[in-house]
Amino acid sequence: GRGRMEAGPRGTVRPGRFGACNFRLCDDTRRRVRAVVWASYGRVLQEMEAPKHLIVTVTNATRMSRMYMQSLKDAFGKFRRFLKTKKGCVGGLYSYEVKFTTAGQWHPHIHVILDMPYVPVEVLKAAWQFESNCTDIFIKPAWWSRAQPNLRTAKGLVEYIFKDFQFDYGDWRLVKEFLTATYDMNLYGSFGTI
Repeated sequence: GRGRMEAGPRGTVRPGRFGACNFRLCDDTRRRVRAVVWASYGRVLQEMEAPKHLIVTVTNATRMSRMYMQSLKDAFGKFRRFLKTKKGCVGGLYSYEVKFTTAGQWHPHIHVILDMPYVPVEVLKAAWQFESNCTDIFIKPAWWSRAQPNLRTAKGLVEYIFKDFQFDYGDWRLVKEFLTATYDMNLYGSFGTI
């Protein structure tokens, strides 16, 4: 598909796609990711009929492991398939965000820019709980649509959901744990007809 971002060697995004570095934790690489996402999807986002910002989370973990991240990816893959069954769901863009909290726990969650008419949050929570055993979902209108375009808001949301990972890069234990858990995993993408 147009502009799809895929995993490359050593936990990077597609080689050559975002410049010379391609290191997942590099600020320049993340800026290039945001620029490519906007260049590839900006027009599509502005044409959305009913854009939403959806955030799904799982229970925090004291250790970041490959199995933990893979279970999150598997649950989200099933949840995406559920979303596509909803009448009027066109699809969306998603990005995994990983924070390390002050309580010493990993807090991964997924941001989605979704083009879908209203679905009761209880329905979304029930579907996410079925897949992940967690009901933490937040959804709100994205404050623009084809009928009421707002370029600044749309671009700001792309920059927000594709922001830098949030943990102390100077703590090499955390860096190693994160990179090992996410090695060769695609942490961004699109689904549906987007």
